[in-house]
Amino acid sequence: MWMFFLLLILLIFGIKVAVKAANQEWREKQKPGDVKPTNTPKSRSKIRESLAANPVIHEQITGNDLEAEIDWPGTFMEVERAITLGDYDFARTWLQKFAYSTVSQEVPQQIRDRFKTLMTTFSRQDPLYKTILSEIIPLVSAQPGILQTATYPQLPTYTQEQIRYVLYFAHELGDLTRLKKGRSYQLFGPVQETVIRPGEKIGQTTATSTIVISKNPIDERIAALHREATQYKNNNWEAAVTCLLEASELMRLHGGIYVMDRWTRLPVFLQQAGRFDEAMLEFERLLSEVESRVDAEFEHSKSIVKEKYVHLNYQKIYDKMRMVCKRQKLTDKTIEYGRLAEEHRQHFDILSIR
Repeated sequence: MWMFFLLLILLIFGIKVAVKAANQEWREKQKPGDVKPTNTPKSRSKIRESLAANPVIHEQITGNDLEAEIDWPGTFMEVERAITLGDYDFARTWLQKFAYSTVSQEVPQQIRDRFKTLMTTFSRQDPLYKTILSEIIPLVSAQPGILQTATYPQLPTYTQEQIRYVLYFAHELGDLTRLKKGRSYQLFGPVQETVIRPGEKIGQTTATSTIVISKNPIDERIAALHREATQYKNNNWEAAVTCLLEASELMRLHGGIYVMDRWTRLPVFLQQAGRFDEAMLEFERLLSEVESRVDAEFEHSKSIVKEKYVHLNYQKIYDKMRMVCKRQKLTDKTIEYGRLAEEHRQHFDILSIR
């Protein structure tokens, strides 16, 4: 009896293997054009039903899942057709779906490029995009750095999803600038570029080649905050500190390149505002960031160049610490930080003549 069951099991296993092999052979023989796209005009109603049930696909989709679930080239054709016919709701929903899905690095670059082109074409025509953007820009102009979540109550006519859609596309297209902050984003104006042609003047200098001057709104906001801090200086130290706290946070989030004097203004002003302990904590924070900041700013430079600027940064920070302690009449600390500043200055000088 046991021999009979053994033969039966082997027979079933053999049939499964044979069926799997036959399916594999059939798949290998198929040409790309033989497989019908999953998104055809006939299936559009089903697509709409799916989107109504789940209008947004979030970050958990991977590149492999994306390719397995959706025929994006076919979908793009449908989106293009929808734009031509003025079916903006259909086009907008699918473009949002793709935008949320492109976080995966496995999405091919040609698909990303086609999406960006399609997104640009669509947003320039989409009435909803133009209408909401026209209402958001004055809010951002009046309050640079306003949180995205703070715009929702000021635009009660629209849903949060509609506002998120516009702000995402506006950043991608350069109509606005978003900077991640916590679980939301800070909003700024667009990056502005000025093109100087050969023969035109920059101040008293005549350009000999084309020069593109780019102004990042985040850098503009940081500069404005430092100017405000200077205006408050001496008569309202707390207001000045508030400006520099925001500026320092933006500098860290933005990741731009800023001279050390910009960084040390905050602890210096904290001491002037009677907040010495906070000033020293901020100095310690700056000291702990020196090497990583120099690595980022001089990413492609030789190690000796990085070492030189590490010493220069330490020298500038310790010298400000010396000054602050002198104001506090802390003689021992003043001497200690002065000695450290001088040591780093000497190291910088030695490395500079190599």
